[in-house]
Amino acid sequence: RPRVIHVIDVDGTGLRPLPSEPGKTYGSPDWSPDGEWLAYDVSLINHDVNSTRIEVMRANGEGRREIGHGAMPSWSPDGKQIVAHTYTSEGIVVMDVDGDGRETIMEHWGSPRWSPVGNRVVAANSGGGLSIFDLTAGTEYGVLRRVRVYQGLSIAPDGLRVCFADPNGALMLATFDAEMKHAAAKRLVDGGYFSHSSWSPDGKQIAFFSDRTGEYQL
Repeated sequence: RPRVIHVIDVDGTGLRPLPSEPGKTYGSPDWSPDGEWLAYDVSLINHDVNSTRIEVMRANGEGRREIGHGAMPSWSPDGKQIVAHTYTSEGIVVMDVDGDGRETIMEHWGSPRWSPVGNRVVAANSGGGLSIFDLTAGTEYGVLRRVRVYQGLSIAPDGLRVCFADPNGALMLATFDAEMKHAAAKRLVDGGYFSHSSWSPDGKQIAFFSDRTGEYQL
């Protein structure tokens, strides 16, 4: 069944679908810091994941354009660039919001998220743990190598806490030191399939998607 991206007002009214095309399915929306644009991924139905591409669109449904291969987009804090992973050999890429300046920064998959502070990208590592890419230094390093990271990765407003799902049915929290060189992990919730977490602006709560009650819900 194809998925379509919707926008809704915070009081539960005004639910409306954004423009879509037949034969395509949409997901992983990420709102730009200025609130004007959405980035999301779009795939051809009944095709392999290599067909997945990133599009951007104004929140009112106008100005839609494709900017290249990729999935799970995340905006830079200044709204000028997007990071995404690809299902091709590129790995994790950074690009301008028009798709120009495309550059591979990590050579693995990973649902990358751009940290709100510190000029860093945090991603899952297919070999285990989290990968941190320091965009200023141009270097990558790993933490929590013994922890399996699956999906749903999100970063707290302070940039020092990361929420993610593991493949064994737990929602996890990693807490970093100030330099983001070391981290400790703990389980927040057990007993289900988890994904797509998001932090409140004050960093005190996390919204997440789960089936732990027997049905999919937030």
